[in-house]
Amino acid sequence: MRLIPQRRTTHQSAQVGPVDQRPIVRRLMSGLLIAVSLVTITSTIAVVCGLAVGYRPVVILTGSMGDTAPPGSLIVAEPRSAATIDVGDVVVMRRPGEPLITHRVIEIETNGISRFAITQGDANEAPDAAPYPLEGEQLVSRWVHPKAGKWALTVFQPGPALAVVALATVVIAIQMLRRIWRSPAPAQARAGGTPRSSAGRTRTVAPRQRRRRAAVLGLAPLATISGLGLAWALFTTNEPVPNNVFGTAACFDPQLGSVQDGETIHAVNGTVNVPITAVDPATSFVLSSVRSSSNEPADSTALVRLAADGSAVEIERSTDNGAPPAVTVAWSVVSYDCGVSVQRGTIAGDGTSSVTDTIATIDPGRSFVLLGSAPGPGDQDFGPDDLVRADLGTGSSVTVESAGAALAADRSYHWQVVTFADAADAVVQTIDVALGSSATITTGSLPTPVSLTNAFVLASVTSNSSGADIGERLVRARLVDATTVEVSRSVGGDPVDVRIQVVDLRDGTTVRHGIVDFATGETVKPILVDPVDTTRASAISSVAVPGQLAGGRSDHVADDVAGEGSATFAVTDSTTVTAERASSASNASFAWQLIEWAGPTWWDPDYVFRQRIDVETGAVAAPDAYTVPVQLDHAALVAIDAARADGTDVRVVWWDGSAWVELDRVLEDNSSWNQTDTTLLFRTQTPIAADSVANYWLYFGNPTPAPVLEDPENV
Repeated sequence: MRLIPQRRTTHQSAQVGPVDQRPIVRRLMSGLLIAVSLVTITSTIAVVCGLAVGYRPVVILTGSMGDTAPPGSLIVAEPRSAATIDVGDVVVMRRPGEPLITHRVIEIETNGISRFAITQGDANEAPDAAPYPLEGEQLVSRWVHPKAGKWALTVFQPGPALAVVALATVVIAIQMLRRIWRSPAPAQARAGGTPRSSAGRTRTVAPRQRRRRAAVLGLAPLATISGLGLAWALFTTNEPVPNNVFGTAACFDPQLGSVQDGETIHAVNGTVNVPITAVDPATSFVLSSVRSSSNEPADSTALVRLAADGSAVEIERSTDNGAPPAVTVAWSVVSYDCGVSVQRGTIAGDGTSSVTDTIATIDPGRSFVLLGSAPGPGDQDFGPDDLVRADLGTGSSVTVESAGAALAADRSYHWQVVTFADAADAVVQTIDVALGSSATITTGSLPTPVSLTNAFVLASVTSNSSGADIGERLVRARLVDATTVEVSRSVGGDPVDVRIQVVDLRDGTTVRHGIVDFATGETVKPILVDPVDTTRASAISSVAVPGQLAGGRSDHVADDVAGEGSATFAVTDSTTVTAERASSASNASFAWQLIEWAGPTWWDPDYVFRQRIDVETGAVAAPDAYTVPVQLDHAALVAIDAARADGTDVRVVWWDGSAWVELDRVLEDNSSWNQTDTTLLFRTQTPIAADSVANYWLYFGNPTPAPVLEDPENV
C-alpha cells in the first residue's frame, strides 16, 4: 500500500508531470465554460418551448398594478381560452392599434352573445374606461418576478445581447485556437493516455481530460448559438406594457385620428355604400343631417351608420315607393386614435313602446348616445313612432323609447355610444324638459356649469301626437349660458317632451354656436364663422328629427313635411358653414353647432409625450398673466425613461388659436426635478371667464432638447 502512491508520483513525474501542474485557473475556466454552456442551453430550450406553446414574457413599465407587479416586473403570461377567464385573473389586453395593458379582471359582463371583462389596475382608483371583449385566446399572468423585467430590458436589447455573444465567441475562439496551436500530430499511446510532443516535452492526456476538453469545445459553440437565440427570442417577444398612468404620445389624452365628411344623394330604396378611408369602428362614430321634402317618414329620412369594417358609410332607406324622392345626407365620420371608445348596434321594434340592447358597461357621465332610425316602408304619418329617444340608464344598456306608441317590427334603430376614457376629458349631463300644449318656450338647468366654447347639445323629441300640424312637434334647442338650455318652437299645441344631452368636452375640442333663420322660400343659408381647421371639424344641428341631427323649429302646420324643419349642415370652407333645406313653404329656425374636434395637433415631433393642463376657474374669473402652479410626479416619468432627470425637456405650451407658443416655466421655490411632487409655475395668456376651463399643454420626452424658456420675469 505504501508503494502505490510512490509509484504514481514517480509515474506522474516522469510522464505527465507538466499536465498535473497546469494552473488551477485553467481547470476552473473549463469547468465554468461547461457550466455556463449547460445553463444557457437549458434556458434556451425552456424559453423556446414556452414560446412555441404560446407563453410570452411581458415587462411592466409603470405602477398601475401596485405591489402585484411594480415597475420593472417581468410577467410570464400563458395563453388561455377566453371562456375560462374569470374575476381575479390578471390579463394582458391586446387592442388593435393600442399598446398592451396588463390589469386585473374585476367583473365579467355579457350581452347575451359576447363576454366582456371590466378591468382595473390594482393601484388605480377606478376601472378602465372601455370593457375588454373576451374572444379567442387571451394571455393571463402565470408568474411574476418584481425585478427581472429591468434586467431583461437591459440585457436583451440588441446592443448588450450582441456584445455578450461577441465576447463569448472571442473567449471560445481563443480557447479553440490555443488547443489547435498546442496540438501537433499524436504519438503512440502509452500508459493509458495519448502522448503528445510540445516544446521537447512529452505528456499524456488522460481520457477524463479528453472528455472535458471535448465537452468545452462542443458545448461552447452550441451555447453561443443558443444564447444568441435566447436573446433574440426574449427581445422580439418582450412587449413593454404601459398603463393608464403613463402612455405613449397617442394615448396621454384623446387624440383625433381624422374627420371625413361628405354629402350623398340617396334616390333609391335600399342601402347606398359610400367608400371612405378605413377607420377603426371601435374608436369612430358618424354624425349626420338630412334634407328632404316628402310628407312620408319612409321617404324623408334615412338610417346612417358606419360599415362593420370601417371602410364605408352606409345609408339605408326602406320605402314602398317605386320611385322615392331623393334625400340628401350630409355625414361626418369622426375617428379617434386613442382616448375614445365607441359601441354600436342596430335593434328592431317589437310592438312595445321601448326596446333595449345590452352594452359593455360605461360611465354615462362621460358618454353620449347617438340614435338613428329607418321607418318601415308603410309608415305614412309623422307620428309618435317616429319620435323616439335613447336612454343609457346606469350604463349597461341602451333603451330606445317612444312616448308610448308601439315600435313596429319593421322599424330599425341604430345607436352609437361614444365614451371618453378619462372623466377629465368629457362631462355629459342629461336633463328632460317638457312643453305643454300652449307653451312655445321653456328652459332646463344643468347641475354642473359647462363651457360654452367646449360644449354642444344633442336633443331628442317624443310626443304622442300626430297629424298635419307638424310644426307643433318641431323644436329648437340651444345653450344660452353655462347652466341653461333653452327649448322653443314656433307653434304651440301638441305636448312634447325633450331629452337633452349636453356634452362638455375638455380635451381641447372647441364648439361654435349660433342661430340661423330661414324665411319662407329660402333654402340655403351660408353661416360665417371664425377660421377653423376643416380637417377636424363637423357641423350639425342640436336636435335629432327623426334620428338625424338636422332639426329646428318651423311654423308649418299644413302637412307633416319634416323637411320644413330639417336641414343639412356642412363645413364648406374654413370660415363658412352652409345650412340647406329642401322644403321651404314656411319659416324655420335652427341652432347650429360647429365642432372642432380634439384640440390642436402635435407641437413638436421630437417630444414623445404630452399631457393636457386644465386651468379651471370657479365663481371668479381669472385675468390674463395669472401665475398657475402645476404639480407632476416627475420621478415616475424619469423612472420609465419618459423624461430627462434634469427636467430640461419639460415644456409648457399654449395654443393661441392658430399656432403653438412655448411659455416660460420655472420650478416653484423649494421644488426640484425628479421628485414625486415636482411643481412648476407658468403664466396664463388670456383671461378665463368664471366657471370655465382653459387648456395648456405639458410636453416632455425629448432626449436632446433645445434651451428651455425659464425667465422668472415672465412667470
